[in-house]
Amino acid sequence: MRPIIKGNWPTDAGGAKIQFNSWGEAKPFLIQNTGLFCHFCEMKLDNTPAIEHVKPKALKHSPNLQNHWGNLMLICDYCNSRKTKAQIKLYEYYWPHKNNTFKALNMDMTGIIKVEDGLVAPQSDKAANIIDLYGLDKTNDTAGGMDARLRARLEAMSKAINRLLEYQAGHATIQAIVDNASSSGFWSVWFRLFKNHLPVLNALANDFHFRGTALTCFDAANDYFPLDRNPADL
Repeated sequence: MRPIIKGNWPTDAGGAKIQFNSWGEAKPFLIQNTGLFCHFCEMKLDNTPAIEHVKPKALKHSPNLQNHWGNLMLICDYCNSRKTKAQIKLYEYYWPHKNNTFKALNMDMTGIIKVEDGLVAPQSDKAANIIDLYGLDKTNDTAGGMDARLRARLEAMSKAINRLLEYQAGHATIQAIVDNASSSGFWSVWFRLFKNHLPVLNALANDFHFRGTALTCFDAANDYFPLDRNPADL
């Protein structure tokens, strides 16, 4: 899961916070700051992504959360429909705008999202909780077919592997790789597969389409080794 920087609450020309009359009004600012990708599964979005309320907008005791910038994220329809309805405690989860989720989650070669090896409780619990909350490890949809996110992730993996082989053979340019990554989504897939090729990592980390990547989560001077975003808790 790509760690992101959403940015501060958007302001108007006079520097005052923009008061959103509906959560949809925050969408252009989220896209402007982080690109057109689901903040959770990393799928490439169309031009009409959904808005996720980290804490449910229906909470009667917190009506101000409906249009609160800090509570709004970009989400695909699949993660949105898979999200569990349980009440949550934010501190029991790792979030892409607060933690280094690249360091918390990984995937196997079948494209299944999993907790990063080596994490222990409570870190492993928080990583598992965010997977469970959005069903990120689901292999089938509710109708029994392959989960659309998994299918798209596998397609991105296939493209990334092909581009890697071509790059190693001198037949793919860095720009072609980045163009493929931005059109297919799943930044983490590309960033992991090209981990031994620093010029490609540099391009992926700084590409305009993947704007808002939390670069402080990586040591650029050490082959983009993942760093704790919050030293006390990933």
